Amino acid sequence: MEILDPGREGKIGVAPHVFVGLYPSAKQRVSKQYHAMYGKTFKRILETCCELFSVSVQDAVSRSRMHEVICARRAYIAVCRLHIGTSYSKIGKLIGRDHATIMHNVKMHNDWMTVYPEYADTYKQVEEKLKLDKKYEKSNAG
Repeated sequence: MEILDPGREGKIGVAPHVFVGLYPSAKQRVSKQYHAMYGKTFKRILETCCELFSVSVQDAVSRSRMHEVICARRAYIAVCRLHIGTSYSKIGKLIGRDHATIMHNVKMHNDWMTVYPEYADTYKQVEEKLKLDKKYEKSNAG
């Protein structure tokens, strides 16, 4: 978004106020307002995934690339998308990612379910603990 910079006629620049609020801080990523906006269900799912994969909620929503953290985050994304049918952008807002990252994680989850038996077993424990039934799974979650 380009506007004329006041004080520099003829020069094109970007006003600093344009960027305010575009890039949320780490604390805002998982703020209480997101959970209030989308309900306690998402918080419960995240806490369950973190508990079973043995990571903290703060780690799961951080930028950490540790394997255990990625597993918990990926399981959370998969439950939200495949069982509840939450949009990619809403899931992204909940954990501070964009929709393309969420789409990638759903694809990788499907791959990991066949390749990594440890991940698949723990994910099934998450489903059991949350008492999710396959009948709630969206047929067009792709």
